[in-house]
Amino acid sequence: MLAYKLIVTQCCKQKSEIEMFPNTEYSVLSVLPNMYKDLLIKGRKLFDHVIYGRNYVSALSMYNGYEYQVLDKLLIHDLFLNKEIDFIIISAGYGLVHAFEKIRKYEARMDRGNTIKWLRLCLHKVLAGYIESVKPSKVYGFFSRTSGY
Repeated sequence: MLAYKLIVTQCCKQKSEIEMFPNTEYSVLSVLPNMYKDLLIKGRKLFDHVIYGRNYVSALSMYNGYEYQVLDKLLIHDLFLNKEIDFIIISAGYGLVHAFEKIRKYEARMDRGNTIKWLRLCLHKVLAGYIESVKPSKVYGFFSRTSGY
């Protein structure tokens, strides 16, 4: 996928199971080189116990915290379909997840313990591998000062 700009942000505690984009699905796993894909899958298995949702919903639809309430999700969807941007989320439960990847509700925070677990699982290398694979012209990160991200 050729993404002109890549947006990276964090997940949030508030979640919804209402799908806004039923016909759009895209996973970070589809573009990651195998070594990074294996690291991410290993991490997701480690955090599988925190996932409790029944419905699969795109990550952009699921996250509902303040940052996501003020975000124009329909615009993000249009810009993604037009290959103007790519949008990924660092998730306490899934590691790295694409905005249009279908996931289930979970309860995990990027507290000190989980941050250390994801660092040991080399999440930073997975992120670098994703960036290397999609080759964006720019990468923008949006994170809360008070979070563990």
